[in-house]
Amino acid sequence: MDRRKLALGATMLTMLLAFICINSGRTQAAIPAHIPIDGIFKPSIGVDSSV
Repeated sequence: MDRRKLALGATMLTMLLAFICINSGRTQAAIPAHIPIDGIFKPSIGVDSSV
């Protein structure tokens, strides 16, 4: 009985590690290198401001 539990635990651990390794490559590719902010900050028309 103990060997079955040990084999089941080892199998589940191996599957979990394989799942983590496979999905870690996918999440890294989905993250963009930069986020463009062009056109976000536009001055209002008719407002006089200075820095």
